Amino acid sequence: EWLTGAISLPVIGTPPGMSAASTIRVLVVTLTLVLIGVIFAFFKYTDYGLAVRAGTEDSEMTEMLGIRVGRPFLLIFAIGAAYAGLAGVLGGSLFNVTNSIGMEIIIPSLVIVIMGGVGSLRGTVIGSLLAGLAFAVATVVEPSMTQASIYLLAIVVLTIRPSGIFPSAKVGQ
Repeated sequence: EWLTGAISLPVIGTPPGMSAASTIRVLVVTLTLVLIGVIFAFFKYTDYGLAVRAGTEDSEMTEMLGIRVGRPFLLIFAIGAAYAGLAGVLGGSLFNVTNSIGMEIIIPSLVIVIMGGVGSLRGTVIGSLLAGLAFAVATVVEPSMTQASIYLLAIVVLTIRPSGIFPSAKVGQ
């Protein structure tokens, strides 16, 4: 019940044409930003994150150095599954839940990952922010083009940078 209703956002303001923002949407955005920060910190500052980064670059050499990459990879899989489950719970509160909800989300998500640069977490975050901005602008300017806006943005980005916004050094070698 505490997630129903709307709240005013005095610091950043409210979206154009609205007097307040939905409480659940504010929670989803806040939680998403926190979880992105957590995963960045995990990869950058923990031993498991270091082992995963080393294992993805050269798993054979990492194993030769005595670092077992199986356990960190298993942990990353578990974290990814937990993030996916949380995304399902949060997405269920924002979208109509049907048997085809995955198809509405998976294709744009794949396009965003390719646009950001396959293998680049930073590129995926930037790509998703750009896609969200394009979606919001298209909703205001031309509502019939909202779904196509992500694909048009991807065409523009991939025409300028075929490897994505922040391509991974490993991809393409």
